[in-house]
Amino acid sequence: MPDGQPDIRVGSAPNAAIPVLAGERSLGAGSRQWLGLSLVVSAAIFGDQLTKHVVRTHMSLYETVHVLGPLTLRRVQNSGIAFGFFSSATAIVTALTIVAVELLVRLARVLVVCGEDFTHVQLICDRSGACPALGSA
Repeated sequence: MPDGQPDIRVGSAPNAAIPVLAGERSLGAGSRQWLGLSLVVSAAIFGDQLTKHVVRTHMSLYETVHVLGPLTLRRVQNSGIAFGFFSSATAIVTALTIVAVELLVRLARVLVVCGEDFTHVQLICDRSGACPALGSA
């Protein structure tokens, strides 16, 4: 550099031992992105519920209807979870669902404690491995 200043570029550091932050702008979604996501999710839910209503009101059990190209609808009754698994184990499925929801709520608490930068989740845990946000001491 002509003026004697070191040549430091964006995304670099003069000392390799010092970590460089990802950037100065927020990595969180803005209102436009949340609106777009909300519209896509709403359209998917609406389409799903509309299809289920049409099938329930206009098709008999095990009837198949050709829709378009390779797409066909066949009415079946699924009493279990995905593909009918655990159809006779309702209590087990309910218990596993409750555990999964609890884990997701705890994970959400961790991410909220850390703010928008989810890459630094480990910072809320102390050196012994205890993580107050997860309820361990």
